[in-house]
Amino acid sequence: MASLDLSQTTLGGLGGGPIPEGIENMTSLVHLDLSENNFNTSSIPSWFYKLHLLAFLDLTDNALGVTVSSHITNLTSMIMLDLSGNHLEGKLPTSVGAQLCNLKEIHLQYNNWNQSISQVLDSLSGCVSSNLEVLDIAFGQIYGQLTDQIGQFNALQLLDLAHNNLSGCIPKCVSNFSFMVARDDYFVYTLNVTASSFKEDAILVMKGREFEYSGHLDLVTSIDLSGTQLQSFEASSYIWNSLCSPPLTQNCSGDDVNPTVENKTSNGDEDNDDNELSWFYLGMGMGFAIGFWGVCGCIFFNRTWRHNYFWFLDRMKDNIYVASSLKVLIVSMLVPER
Repeated sequence: MASLDLSQTTLGGLGGGPIPEGIENMTSLVHLDLSENNFNTSSIPSWFYKLHLLAFLDLTDNALGVTVSSHITNLTSMIMLDLSGNHLEGKLPTSVGAQLCNLKEIHLQYNNWNQSISQVLDSLSGCVSSNLEVLDIAFGQIYGQLTDQIGQFNALQLLDLAHNNLSGCIPKCVSNFSFMVARDDYFVYTLNVTASSFKEDAILVMKGREFEYSGHLDLVTSIDLSGTQLQSFEASSYIWNSLCSPPLTQNCSGDDVNPTVENKTSNGDEDNDDNELSWFYLGMGMGFAIGFWGVCGCIFFNRTWRHNYFWFLDRMKDNIYVASSLKVLIVSMLVPER
């Protein structure tokens, strides 16, 4: 068996419990989904790290209140690791970046890491840094300054550091993330796996519109990173952090306030609306002038057309008068006199 999906089966029971030991013998597993099972275990069993072929592991929302063991580096085939929505704390093993060289996605959001962003990036430095496409540490109790250290992850397509206690300037090196996806709202990643093949699907919601990408996420290149600053992201992408420099309003010098991308976009939309309204009134005026003088000018300058036009009006007036008189006469004949 290469794929096993036991998500949302409440294997841990209502009160929580350990990860089933029967999985230990499934050494051929490539994909394992144990998300939303309320395991609530004090530690991930040691046998778990002997599943050397495991490439996709999902332990989302299991209330795991443990540190990540250094034995996780034994899972050298790992491509996607999702540990989000637990109570994990402490530090990531420093050897993760050096030994999990196939890792492309790691989801660590909604945990209690309580460590600096530099420590997290140090743990992922090494062969992982050039391949990692998705790094999500939102709501992870991460603190510290975001430095040029992030620049080594040049294959990133999704970087989510929202709702942490980050401070300092936004490094200019993020403009090198040529494969990154511009986020305006949120990014939902799903994985469809069969026993013989693996397929990545991504749904990107931008400005209220939903875009679905199928196949390899490295084909998604929708961000515009013109200039030397990360101007393509809106300020909302860095919410609940203490960062400064464009596109944020807070300038790192503490003196100037720079306009955000959102404000520029808003002003641009207003200018476009004003231009469209101006063209509307201009077109309406030109249409009236051309229509009015196209008719009146011909009547004014052409004597024959002028005589025919007024003759037509007189005839129409006579026809209306005769028709009205006949109607009145017929009605008066039909109504008996009293």
